[in-house]
Formats: sequence, C-alpha cells, structure tokens
Amino acid sequence: MGAVRPMGLTQAMTRTCAIWWAALCAQWLTNPGLAQSTNPQTANDTSLTQTVDASGADGDVPKRQLVSWNEFEGPYATLRVGAGFLYDYVGFGQDDASKQQMNLAPTGGVRDARLIFKGRFPKLPRLSYTIGYMYDVNAETWRFRQTGLMLEFPDLYGQIFVGRTKEGMSTNKLMVGYQGWTNERATSNDAFNPILADGIK
Repeated sequence: MGAVRPMGLTQAMTRTCAIWWAALCAQWLTNPGLAQSTNPQTANDTSLTQTVDASGADGDVPKRQLVSWNEFEGPYATLRVGAGFLYDYVGFGQDDASKQQMNLAPTGGVRDARLIFKGRFPKLPRLSYTIGYMYDVNAETWRFRQTGLMLEFPDLYGQIFVGRTKEGMSTNKLMVGYQGWTNERATSNDAFNPILADGIK
C-alpha cells in the first residue's frame, strides 16, 4: 500500500482558484440581469467606444455597414469573417557615391496575410470569442495569433480574456498594423517585449 503524499501549496492554490473561477463564471453566466448594468457616467457619451469583445486588438468595428455577406447570426453563435493582406515594396534612388558603397535594388514581398473570425454567443451575452490565423512569411507556415474567449463583468467595469493575446502595453502596440499610416515601430520593440503570450488577462 503506497504512502499518501500531502498536497503541495501550489496544487492547493491552483485547485482553489479553479473552483472559485468556475463558481464565479456559473453565477455570471446564469444571471441575465447582470448584463443590464452600465456605468451611468459613460452610457450617453458617444465619443467612447462602447463595444468590447475578444477581438479588441484586431481593430475597431467599421463605422458603416457596407456589406453583410461576411456575417452569420445563428441561435447559438454569431460569426464575422475578415481577412488582411499587406505587401511591402521599397525602391531606391542612389547617386554615384552611394552606388560605390552598395548597390541597392528595388524589392517587394508579402508582409502579412491573415484570416480573422470573431463573434458572440447569444445564449451567453457576456461571452465573446476571436480567432486569428496568420501566415508567417519567414517560417512559411500558418500560426494562430490573437485567439481566445472574453468574459465581461459589467458590475466590475472590466473583462477577463483567456487565450493568446498581445503581451506588454505601449502606444504603438495599441495600433493595428493595418491602420499604421505613420512611422514604423522600432524593430527592437518586439525583440525586447514579446508580442504574444498565452494566459489570462
């Protein structure tokens, strides 16, 4: 008969957190009245973005509804499909002195290609999801980008995101690459601050 090993502190804390999290989610998901709670100070402010979902880092929802063929609304889930494609091109105008140092030729290449899916669950109005699937040009393979679930807590004026999302906080990481009609962010930014992380935010 084997000896019974006592549960370690880390295991006990993990199990306690899991039980607490499950109980909290069950309470919030089964109480529809909590979804009606809003902040009275910001409810009438049209300058603020009132829509929050799991795809927040993928950019804002278009202000005008020009097409609807990429949207689906079912009884159990909604789906909005998007895609992005970026192509970079660089050209050079060299004088003779520059050409003696190095000969630069115009070149181009695919910078980014991705598929984006997002939606909500009508039966669980505070829960939303996002899936980002990107082609990694350097590795020549497809990878998951921002992918996860977000649960809103209106009474606490916040949300909890579980999955893969951007790590770190800086002004240029708040801007989506497809909206970046400004200076490029420093290459060292992502080297020192990992851009993706898996976990809870």
